[in-house]
Amino acid sequence: MKAFPGLSILNEGSSPLVAGSQIYLIVAAGMVLPKKTYAAWPTVTGPIFTAVTLSTNGQSAWTTVPSVSAKRRKYNGSNDIQGVNGQVYVVLTKGNGTVTDNDIIAGPAIVEVGDVASP
Repeated sequence: MKAFPGLSILNEGSSPLVAGSQIYLIVAAGMVLPKKTYAAWPTVTGPIFTAVTLSTNGQSAWTTVPSVSAKRRKYNGSNDIQGVNGQVYVVLTKGNGTVTDNDIIAGPAIVEVGDVASP
């Protein structure tokens, strides 16, 4: 088991996070994120990657909680809708293809994602 630098989440809103929410990720003190950094959300059907926007000092970043979309991917012969809900994890990675010890930069952080309200 490899330990990675810490990752924290700052939710500035008073509402619970839902798919599509913007979240602010903060890395351990003194750490600077590389320019090519991605947020990976490990799920049972494989990781979902979201782009991040780095702060000017590279010590924090914004990303979006993955939302359910019409885009589908194959997993175990079935079509699964992408998105996250419930208690999920996010890690910061160097790429947007795999989540391995060689790819992870920081994390995980635990995120509680609620249901999007129905219209």
